[in-house]
Amino acid sequence: MAEAVGGEVVVPVPISRDDGIRMMALSMAIKHIESTMLRDGALYQQLKLDGREIGVLRANAVLEKAIDFERYLRGDYADMAAQIVNMDFEAWLKEQTAKSVERALLELDKTMDEGAD
Repeated sequence: MAEAVGGEVVVPVPISRDDGIRMMALSMAIKHIESTMLRDGALYQQLKLDGREIGVLRANAVLEKAIDFERYLRGDYADMAAQIVNMDFEAWLKEQTAKSVERALLELDKTMDEGAD
C-alpha cells in the first residue's frame, strides 16, 4: 500500500526484527558519538596544552559503538547485570580488603628489607 507524503509516494518496506534492532543501534551510536565529540578548536588546543588525554575519533568508532548498543538492545548484557545484582557485595568487599592488606604488608616487608641492607 503506497501512500502520498508531501507529494512523494512512500511504499512501506517490511523490516525484520534484527534489521530494526541494527537500525536503532546505529542511530543510537551516531547520536552518542555526535554528542560526545569535541567541536571547539580552542578548547581542543587548551586540553592538548594541558596534557589531557583526548580520544581520536576513528572511522570505525560509530560501528564499534553500534555493536555495543546492539548487544545491549538484544539483552546480551542481561546475564552480566543479573550476576552483578545477585553478587554478594559484602563477601566481595571482604575479599578485596584482605587482598589490599596483604599487598600493603608485602610492600612494607619489602621496604623494611631494603632499609636493613
